[in-house]
Parts: sequence; structure tokens; C-alpha cells
Amino acid sequence: MLTPCKKSSEAVLLLAHGGPSSLDDVKPFLANILGNRLTPEIALTIEERYRRVGGKSPLLAITRSLAQKLSESIQLPVYVGMKYWDPLIEDTLRQMERDGVERYTAICLAPHFSELSIGGYRKRLTSGMGCRFVRSWHDLASFIDATTLTLSPSPALREREVLLFTAHSLPISALGSGDPYVEQLLQTCRLVAERLGLSREQWVLGFQSASKTDSTWLSPHVEHLIPELAQKGVKEIVLSPIGFVAEHIEILYDIDVLFQEIAYKNGISLTRTPMLNDRPEMVDILRACIDFAATCPYESVQ
Repeated sequence: MLTPCKKSSEAVLLLAHGGPSSLDDVKPFLANILGNRLTPEIALTIEERYRRVGGKSPLLAITRSLAQKLSESIQLPVYVGMKYWDPLIEDTLRQMERDGVERYTAICLAPHFSELSIGGYRKRLTSGMGCRFVRSWHDLASFIDATTLTLSPSPALREREVLLFTAHSLPISALGSGDPYVEQLLQTCRLVAERLGLSREQWVLGFQSASKTDSTWLSPHVEHLIPELAQKGVKEIVLSPIGFVAEHIEILYDIDVLFQEIAYKNGISLTRTPMLNDRPEMVDILRACIDFAATCPYESVQ
């Protein structure tokens, strides 16, 4: 999708996971992700989760709004491409070529790089256009500032209160040697904690939204971590989903429904920080990503 802006040979492409626009879209959306691994049981489970959070994902609307605001800020066309739902990345690339785009900067709306996740977007950017691909922005000053701001105005944790950072879990077997995902996450946690003046004992990193497969996924899993913190006497958790920037099923259901239920059963008060979504701070982050990418040459992605 092209936001209203004069056509240009240069553009920006925002990349995101995608999400169903209605309950009827859930099954085909899952089929795009899982292929022949999709079972009726999985489809029913995920449909029920979407039903509990309003029947659709707000991710596309948020991403389009963010693209519009970014386009107005930088005075360049900004396109949106989704990995698993409309508008698909491949369709957006064809539209860009029809519009006369010759080179573009691609930014995934996820701060931390893994070859399994962000690398998957990179592989789909096949076109004749020149591309600058932003691999990660986990330690960008504007991202750290914005994340810290979501924890205000009361960043100082009280006794028996813990700051829980979360990110999407990944199967360990699929992470290649030297994959920077976990270390980048920890670096973000440390930078935010330092801004808040927190000691290492006051925060923890947990992983969420692991699929039910035979693989071993990155841990500790949040659904196990919450009871463990309760056993240690923690009464309040402030949860900051640093691996995500916008509201979608992993936020609205996994955190706001499932983790809230687990926290309640364990006598813990859980508060989630607001998402960056299409806030001005997120526009500033993307502008900084574009400025950084401008120092790198364009690549030909075939």
C-alpha cells in the first residue's frame, strides 16, 4: 500500500507479520504460516483466541497508520508489506515497481535480529530494485528512550515488584551458531534498566508465544516464570514486551488474557506497558533507522 505522497524513485517499505481481518480469515491466515501442519484443533484454538480479543488483528491498521505518519514526516512514499497476509510482501514489491520506485529502505517492525525471523523477511525481498535492509534496531537510542518512556511516570520499582521484559520465543534448534537474537534482547534490557536505575535483580527476560511442537524453545517461558516469581514473594509485575512494537494476538491474548489469568491465580498484579503502535516515538525510531541505513550502499536483491 502506498500512502498519499507524490511518487518518487525512492521509498520506504515497512514489514510486519500480518494478521487476519476477521474470524473467517483466521484459518487461511494460519494456513499461510503452517501449511500442512495446520490441524483443525490448532485452527479452533486460535480462532477462539481471536474471538476473545475482538475477532480480528489490529496490526494492519496500526501499520498503515504508522506508514502514513512516517510518509508525511519524511516526504517519501511508504509502503506496507506483510509476511503472511494481505498486502503480501511480494504484491507490495510489484506495486512499488509499477509506481516507478528504483530503490528503497526496508525496515521490519521488530527490533531484534534472528536469521530465523527477520532473515525470513530479507529472503522475500526479491526484485530488481535497490534495497537497504535494516537488520536490527535493538540498541537505537530513540528505541531505548521510547521504551523507557512507556515505563514512566513511575520507573522506580517498589519492594516485591519486578520488571519483566518479554520477547517471542524461537525454537533453539533453528537458531544457527552465532545468531544474535538473545544477546540483542539482553542488550536492550540492560540499556533500559540502566536508564531506569534498576539493579540486575530487579528485572528478568522471559519468552512468550512458543508454538506447541516437538522442538525445544527459548526459555524461561513467561507462563512458568510468573508462578516462580510468586514463589519468591513477588507481588507485582510490570511487563514490557520489548520484542514487539504493536498490538496483535501475542499482546492482546497472550499477555492481556493468558498471562493476566496466570498472574491472578498466583496472587500477582500484572501491568503491561503501552505499545509503541503508531505513536510519534515510533515515527522517530523509523526516521533514525532510515538515517542509519543511508550510510550503507543499496544492494541488488534478486
